Amino acid sequence: MTTVPVKTFYDAQDARYRSLNSVVIHNECNDIETNIIQGVQSGNLDVKISGNTTMTTSNAYYYAYYGVTNDPTKVAEIQTVEQHFYNLGYNVVITVNTTTENTLVWNVNW
Repeated sequence: MTTVPVKTFYDAQDARYRSLNSVVIHNECNDIETNIIQGVQSGNLDVKISGNTTMTTSNAYYYAYYGVTNDPTKVAEIQTVEQHFYNLGYNVVITVNTTTENTLVWNVNW
């Protein structure tokens, strides 16, 4: 008789994954990818993305990322997007938007 593994509760990895807002992550990745495509088509080797994505318009992501507020979910969402692009071979640096001083900028180069 074959034993079928039964999972009755989330393991830590599943719990972390399920706690993230996958729609926000998906949309952020799509927005960054669109900017990369436009940059490539223009002959650029980098893009700076600010003020036109969820994570670059919401100061809640800035405050979470820089530890002003305690929001590990938002930090994990940012890190998930960051890791997605690292896995594709891009360099990603997150900086402060110097115009708003409380939102993020994605700096991506290839």
